[in-house]
Amino acid sequence: VPQKQPGKRAFKGPNRGQLSGNPFGAFPSNVWSDIGNACHNHKDGVSGHPAQMPAELARRAIQLYTVAGDLVVDPFGGSGTTYAVAEAFKRRWLGSEIRSEYCDITKERLSDPIHLERVRSGRDEEEAIKRREKIRG
Repeated sequence: VPQKQPGKRAFKGPNRGQLSGNPFGAFPSNVWSDIGNACHNHKDGVSGHPAQMPAELARRAIQLYTVAGDLVVDPFGGSGTTYAVAEAFKRRWLGSEIRSEYCDITKERLSDPIHLERVRSGRDEEEAIKRREKIRG
């Protein structure tokens, strides 16, 4: 739950000393910053794609804003992370990708029941949290 910052004040500029905290709490980027990057060399990472989105991020958004049967649209399919999460949590999905090699990666991921079960069970997220804790100390 985001913490409100009612007493935060600007420390420089024309509003110095005036209240500057967001009365509604932290912005989502501050709340979701605990999600790490999807590493290309991790078992959930996809070789051949330079910027894979973490499944944890897609899962949070999809489960927060949709229910089973809803349609999830991702016009920039990449390696298919959004589609895999949508499939794992019984959402319909629609998307596009202009690079055929990324479409091939997506097809492999969606046809792999073991991958979809890992997404559904949250095992990848648990392992990612443990890796982050180990790195951060």
